[in-house]
Amino acid sequence: MDEMEFEDALKELETIVQKLDDRSIRLKDAIAAMERAQLLSELCQKQLQEAENRVRVLEQKDEVKTE
Repeated sequence: MDEMEFEDALKELETIVQKLDDRSIRLKDAIAAMERAQLLSELCQKQLQEAENRVRVLEQKDEVKTE
């Protein structure tokens, strides 16, 4: 799942949330959807953290160049 793109994971997460909000989903399916949503959420958080770290590195490089 780590290979999944952020945008794809977020879109799937949004779809799961819509299904859960609909409340017509069976309990067993709701639990499976919640488990999948948790994994997707963790993946998105990880990828966002990595992106933030890369931006910080780029900003630091830019500061060194302008000094």
